[in-house]
Amino acid sequence: HTSSTRYIHQRRRRRGAMHSYRRETRKLLLEPLMSTHDLDATTKMTTRYTINDAICPPTDPTALTTIVQKHIRTLPKYWHAKPIAEHTALAFEEAKEFIVAHHKEQLSSSRAKVVLDSGCGTGKSSILLGERYPDCIVIGIDQSLSRLSRNKSYNNNPQQEQERDNPPSSSSSIQDSKNHNDNTSNVLLLRAELSDFWKCCLSSPWWQTNVQVVKHYLLYPNPYPKKSRLKSRFYAHPAFPLLMMTTCCSSMEGGNANNVANDENASNSYNDALDGHDTKLLKLVVRSNWEGYLKEFALAVSVWDEMGGNLQDFQQRISEEEGDGDVIRKDWQPKAAGVKWETIGPELLSFDEGSSSALTNFEAKYVECGEPVYELSVCRITARTVL
Repeated sequence: HTSSTRYIHQRRRRRGAMHSYRRETRKLLLEPLMSTHDLDATTKMTTRYTINDAICPPTDPTALTTIVQKHIRTLPKYWHAKPIAEHTALAFEEAKEFIVAHHKEQLSSSRAKVVLDSGCGTGKSSILLGERYPDCIVIGIDQSLSRLSRNKSYNNNPQQEQERDNPPSSSSSIQDSKNHNDNTSNVLLLRAELSDFWKCCLSSPWWQTNVQVVKHYLLYPNPYPKKSRLKSRFYAHPAFPLLMMTTCCSSMEGGNANNVANDENASNSYNDALDGHDTKLLKLVVRSNWEGYLKEFALAVSVWDEMGGNLQDFQQRISEEEGDGDVIRKDWQPKAAGVKWETIGPELLSFDEGSSSALTNFEAKYVECGEPVYELSVCRITARTVL
């Protein structure tokens, strides 16, 4: 046991020395090639978590635009490429039951306000968002059973009881004073594939009639910084159009005709009070310590906006495919949408209260070591603003 512990410590020391050597070597190599301004930015790399343009060069805007346009055009093919995973379908049904249980009396007159936390990890961010939005239902989604199992709330989830192979040790669980999957909490943690869960939302008439997504959070900070993994990032993945439509579905498009107007007015006042916008609704929040990632995400949103992608037009396309099998092999050409998008940021966040104000474990680490965290806000411009 002693020799094993000594070996582990030796490996950690060697790894730390290796990272330090690489940082210093990178500075020496870049110094002759960079201007004084860029060099100042490089020398600010004081933490092991830093990702900037020197470490991960920006994607060519033209190439990224081409990738996003292709994913939009070929979305019908991606939609039918594979069936929805069984565990994700069960998770979606559990989400519907949770919403009904918490919003049963109001569903006949108004839609349930839902905050999605996609890629929630251990679920810490979902719990904090539940406290921030007490009048909303917060649904945290992550594909990793090991990460969710660290949260005491998920360990008490019926879904976890069905799929658990090896129960996690009590020391690995995040201890909370309240079970956030019980009937008194507004937070639900689910294990599901994100793209499949978004497909469930978009293909469910019940969801579009009874649910209003008021906010959508993407808080995983540094997805796939290697250039070879570009198409695995949210904005360059084939599921990016699904993300945008899930963020906006049941706000302006679809829904119950008897209460859409009331819900839209309520959504306006809700977002105005939170964000200070009288004609813009803050719908999607993306955070990262990687500023370049957020800039490229903003570019992908602008491409989606320019191509006019929207849920109503896509649903019509899918319905046509039911009667004509050849349509699935044709590209989707979206029509101009009534919903317009605008991005704000990325903006540097200020954590006045220290790591306690961080939403995720990643952000807490960044705050403690002085690593900057940025936020990109994606707003939906209301129809009256477009006119």
